[in-house]
Amino acid sequence: YTGMKPVDFKNHVTSLAWQIGLNPDKIILGGDHLGPVAFKDRDGEEAMREAEGLIEAFVEAGFEKIHIDTSMRLSGDPTDQQLDNGVIAARGARLCRKAEQTFEKTFGKQSELMYVVGSEVPIPGGAQAGGETFSVTLPEDLEKTYAAFKCAFEAAGLSAAFERVIAIVVQPGVEFGDDSVSAYDREKAYELTKSLARYPRMVFEGHSTDYQTRKALTEMVRDGIRILKVGPELTFALREGLFALQSIARIMKLNISFEETLENLMLARPEHWKNYFTGNDAQIAIKRKYSYSDRWRYYANQKALVQAVEELFDGLDNVGIPLTLLSQYMPVQYGRVREGVLTCKSEELVKDKVKEVFAKYRSASQG
Repeated sequence: YTGMKPVDFKNHVTSLAWQIGLNPDKIILGGDHLGPVAFKDRDGEEAMREAEGLIEAFVEAGFEKIHIDTSMRLSGDPTDQQLDNGVIAARGARLCRKAEQTFEKTFGKQSELMYVVGSEVPIPGGAQAGGETFSVTLPEDLEKTYAAFKCAFEAAGLSAAFERVIAIVVQPGVEFGDDSVSAYDREKAYELTKSLARYPRMVFEGHSTDYQTRKALTEMVRDGIRILKVGPELTFALREGLFALQSIARIMKLNISFEETLENLMLARPEHWKNYFTGNDAQIAIKRKYSYSDRWRYYANQKALVQAVEELFDGLDNVGIPLTLLSQYMPVQYGRVREGVLTCKSEELVKDKVKEVFAKYRSASQG
């Protein structure tokens, strides 16, 4: 939904790095959920060919951490039983082979790619509507997954690549839906995290760790879930900041329509949110704007919305944001403005709102 191909994103990140004085060589780019998820409604062979093309594009662009996700059913797979670990692993090995071949062809040297694998992989973007429950991965299921991938990689002549598998995706009991968060419980995850000692080269990768508390994230890291994935929580914070500024603009009688523009776009193109929300019209209207699933991000790059954000920033900055209103709607940023560490400019205020989330993850990772 960014409209970027992997190489475009890599160039974008590189440009940003140079702008802030960071050597791009310090950045590791990772591809997430790389596999046939976007093509799962197609025939299995066709879906896998498309997935190979996806992997190839990421590797050619210089992405180094490759999360291979073949955990989903494809058209033609049996629907009356769980997808077999052997099938998941064999498809994963096929994509790994494509990645290895692409790296060596593109860079003219032996592959240095790092891999993440797994079979109990939460879906991208958080849980969909339907009241799913989430169970912690059992140690015996982890062992089966590990063994299946090891066997599949070795059978495909990829033993060296398997040595570069740095993490296994597990379900540690954390997830979020449109209006709920399943919090990390280290006691329930104890048997799983204790079993990590059997795999000395690896750590766990936890998906859908958005909206976990600082304490929970710190416990996850200490328990061996060393790779924490966050996405929707960042754009959720961005939306909160923009809505806060919209509220300030409304009180100041500024004719700015960011919130209205977003609502009209989402209603005109409901395909990005309709499968995520249940309830009556009033309940869904609330979820469209405020859901943890944060479906608004699929509209963020729409020209009309980009323009509405620019108008919001310009309108407020032209008249100045009163500190009293900033205190009301963005109290954390108000404190930072008063301390002199943040300017009272719209864009900086919103960026700082997003940085609150980063600070939580940084603290957890260092703790």
